[in-house]
Amino acid sequence: MIITTTGENIIISAEKIDTNNAKQFDAKNFCDYWLEGFKPYATENEMAAIRRIVDKIPVRNTFIHGDYHVSNIMLQDGEMILIDMGDSALGHPIIDFVGMALVYIFARKNPQTLYKIAHVTPEQAEIFWNVSLKTYFDTDDDGLIAKYTGEIVYFAKLKYMWGIARTPVGIPADIKKMLIEQAKKDLIDGVDEEYSILKDI
Repeated sequence: MIITTTGENIIISAEKIDTNNAKQFDAKNFCDYWLEGFKPYATENEMAAIRRIVDKIPVRNTFIHGDYHVSNIMLQDGEMILIDMGDSALGHPIIDFVGMALVYIFARKNPQTLYKIAHVTPEQAEIFWNVSLKTYFDTDDDGLIAKYTGEIVYFAKLKYMWGIARTPVGIPADIKKMLIEQAKKDLIDGVDEEYSILKDI
């Protein structure tokens, strides 16, 4: 119940943020930064294909936190407040959903890492993710949530690749290359697909 309520409240709090006070920085620039991070692992043609993925993201005037997940949310006098606002900007909400997916979808595969980051179990992370999306999109349609989750995970691989590429230690070189190559292949294979979440958000 606590996880469910927290997921609902976090989404509701984000929707109330006044974009008039946000700095005029296009959150899409995050994607450019992610692309630069794995340029050494891709050919020019591969980079051009992945660039088309970024170009699919529409321009929006929505407040973006930049690193939106439970570890950057605190309680103060019973009210949820966002912290670590250095990367806040204006842009498309897919950027913040990407950050959430890295925690609640990708990290869920490693319970120890997940607990270290978010202090939740994989089961709690799954509940939190589903409740957050159902609240944001105002739907109880599990099929639609599964579809949106798949589309968010697709875009999250941009940041995932960047994270793996910039990790200096802790990942054996052959594993690192395998993870980057698989994520890169998934991205390029999906470049011509239509992603309804980009217009439905």
